[in-house]
Amino acid sequence: MQHDVIIERHKASDFPSRLPFMDRIVVKKGSVEDWHALKSLHYKAGNSFGAAEYYRCELDGNLIGVVVIVYPQLLLAERHLMFPKMAPGTETKLTNTYRGKMVTKRWFGTISRCVLDTMYRGCGISYQMINLACRMHDREVIEIKSAMSKYNPFAMKAGFKFVKPPAPQKRRDALKAFSLYVESDPTDVDAVMAEIANFSPSLRERTRKALIDVYFKHSSRDKAGKNNKKRVQDFYVTMTIEEVVAGLQDLCFSTAIYGAYKNPDYGNASMPKELPIEAFYWQGMNEPLNMEKFREWKKVKSA
Repeated sequence: MQHDVIIERHKASDFPSRLPFMDRIVVKKGSVEDWHALKSLHYKAGNSFGAAEYYRCELDGNLIGVVVIVYPQLLLAERHLMFPKMAPGTETKLTNTYRGKMVTKRWFGTISRCVLDTMYRGCGISYQMINLACRMHDREVIEIKSAMSKYNPFAMKAGFKFVKPPAPQKRRDALKAFSLYVESDPTDVDAVMAEIANFSPSLRERTRKALIDVYFKHSSRDKAGKNNKKRVQDFYVTMTIEEVVAGLQDLCFSTAIYGAYKNPDYGNASMPKELPIEAFYWQGMNEPLNMEKFREWKKVKSA
């Protein structure tokens, strides 16, 4: 009798535990050109970052991933939930100024973007390269605010701890402001802008200023720093209706969650500038890099 279907049952041990090309992937310092090469694959691209450092992930010398780490925001409500002693209080201006300098220039860095070539997604590379990039970055704590982390726990797998998001007061304020002027769903930018396009100039201006009121009420970033009062007034003059509607989408309607990773290799003067992706498994996520394993890998690579 001839059979049309043949069923074979395999054991897990019949297959390799790691994809064969994983041993040829390395993470090293990169450049802005690496981001430009892959930014079209990111759901929230953006072109420029303040004081950014770039880490590239490459396979056989070919770019397959990028992590962008930038200076942190000076004030961040979610950070104050995880690190309550970092919140500004009733101290002197000198104390608060010193705290701000320590936040931006020593203690914190922020992952702004992480993108991986679509050909290599689903292999666990993202969280491994994030962990290694955080170790190589000269900051004691690396932060991330990510909406994607609600659906894909890549940052949790990299060792990040997350806090519960604060109450969505800013969302309620934004919904109330939008409802006074537009009938469209406030989260639908195209529909909102199409409706505003038919407003009279005076109504358009009232709408713009009302939305800016909400934006600045909840935007700690734009109110921080020197001459903040003057800068806020300048925004009322220069901020367009398109900019404030887009800004409110990120500020009030996005639900990014905040996480932080304490860098176990902070202060390690001999920290390598290049690491194989397999280095993620040499030690625990919150343990210092196993330098003995690194020296063995370096020896094999140079042989």
